[in-house]
Amino acid sequence: MKGILSLLLVLLLYTFSFAQLLYKPIILHNGYKNGVLVRNHVEIHYTHYTSKVISGCIVVSRVLEVAQVDNLSLYSTYIQKDTLASFYGTISKGKKQGTFISEPDGNIVTIHTYTNNTIEGPFRGFYISGQVYNEGYMHNNRQTGQYVQYYANGKLSKIITRSTVEDLSAEEHFFVNGQLESKGTMYRDKKVNEWVYYDYYGNLKKKEYYNHRGRLLKTIR
Repeated sequence: MKGILSLLLVLLLYTFSFAQLLYKPIILHNGYKNGVLVRNHVEIHYTHYTSKVISGCIVVSRVLEVAQVDNLSLYSTYIQKDTLASFYGTISKGKKQGTFISEPDGNIVTIHTYTNNTIEGPFRGFYISGQVYNEGYMHNNRQTGQYVQYYANGKLSKIITRSTVEDLSAEEHFFVNGQLESKGTMYRDKKVNEWVYYDYYGNLKKKEYYNHRGRLLKTIR
């Protein structure tokens, strides 16, 4: 009798556990753990592509598939499309005017603004997932003002604020979790003045002090 009761109890627990899983959606292929996004990619759509006019838009396509654990053969698939940015540029006598998309560099595509064949104005780069990679402003083919870069998960990677003094900038670098990793001043690609460093959890690690030539003077831990 005890054996039968034990067997019934095991079956009851098994049935209850399985019933709890019946309504839990799962993701086919690859996707976020707590979402339904399976995979996405960027498409470049051209509306004009001639020797004088290049225009179009960047579209991200998201493929989603959702199924139930009780019957994996029953699932739905659909596609979402969002326009990330548009571009329109003209070429006259070999000179660019307007916004142009760059050739993909690895998994990054960028839209630059041109004035009289000079990169002048805002720019924005995108991962092939559609997430913004970087954004900033160009003046006479050089970055100026604030430059912001992101990780593929959308968290900040770095912020660079360029001073009105040429080659001088303030920089902040971040861990992939969004926590500040370091901050300080750069001059002609060398660290100068005070630099402060933190660990992954926001605790102060050390401070470094550099002279105006980029030579490390002292470290305080």
